[in-house]
Amino acid sequence: MMQRTAIAFALALSLTAPAVANGLSASQSVTKQVTRVDEHGEIEVREIAADSVSPGDTIIYTLYYAYDGKTPATDIVLTMPVPEEVLPLADSLYHANTTALYSDDQGLTYLALPDANSHEPDTHLILSQITHLRWALHGDTDPGTIGSISFSGQVR
Repeated sequence: MMQRTAIAFALALSLTAPAVANGLSASQSVTKQVTRVDEHGEIEVREIAADSVSPGDTIIYTLYYAYDGKTPATDIVLTMPVPEEVLPLADSLYHANTTALYSDDQGLTYLALPDANSHEPDTHLILSQITHLRWALHGDTDPGTIGSISFSGQVR
């Protein structure tokens, strides 16, 4: 028997306690991307804890999940609110084996993100108006599966 599971999380600028729903557990982290040039002139990019952020900083919201149900699950949906102070970066919204969706009305309705490889403009998508992001995992999720979904944004 397949399980249908949906889980949503509010994001904060800290690591949070795991949440559990129908065999799906999840935790989140928020990191800040920092770039520096080393003594050889090489650019080094790394992530550090987002203890403090400033306008212009790039932050990464990551949702780690694990499914430990007894039977495969289908229709797992992961939803993350986007803080008002964050502008999502378009190239970070897509993940393999998922359908990416967005909401611009506080999560009341969702629309599919345009194809990342499409050269056609999407007249409906305005990144600054996104309030929630959602990813529907494709196929069955077997017991013991672990994974993560993330997106990057720039602090306004």
